[in-house]
Amino acid sequence: MISDEKLQELLNTLCVNETEGFDLGILCSSVASIKLRDASVVPPSARTVDVIKLLQTSQRGAVVIMTSEIVGIFTERDLVKKFFDLKLDDPIKKHMTSPVKTVSPTDPLVYALTLMSQGGFRHLPVLQDNVLLGVISVRDILDFISQKILGLVT
Repeated sequence: MISDEKLQELLNTLCVNETEGFDLGILCSSVASIKLRDASVVPPSARTVDVIKLLQTSQRGAVVIMTSEIVGIFTERDLVKKFFDLKLDDPIKKHMTSPVKTVSPTDPLVYALTLMSQGGFRHLPVLQDNVLLGVISVRDILDFISQKILGLVT
C-alpha cells in the first residue's frame, strides 16, 4: 500500500496538472471549502454508554476521543461492528478505533476521500497545528460536490 505522504504528493500533482477527460477542479478544492461540523469530544475514560448517548443526541456520526491530542474515534459503524462485545460501563478507550487518520484544512478533498476509501471509514477529524477544528464526513464532501455542480456554492 502507498504511504500517506506519497499519496498526498501524487494527488497534489494531479490537482496541479490537467488530467485528460476528468475535471478534478471540485475534488481539488481544499477541505476548508466545506463547512466543518463541530466535533463531539470525550476523554478516553468516558463510559461507553455515555458516548453512545452522545452519538444519539449530538446527531453526529462520530465522537473524537482526546487527551491533549486525538487518541481515538468512536463511530456509528464501530457501535454496529462491536455491538455484541460492548460493555456499557467500559471506558470508551476499550472500544475506540485507534490510531486515527486526520486531514488539515489545506488538504484537497480528493486526499480526504482517498484516505476514507482506503481506510474503510467515513469520518475524518480536521487538525491545524494540532488543534481540532472539526470533523468532515463522506456525506459532507458529497453534499459540497453536488452543491458545487448545481452552482449553489462558489
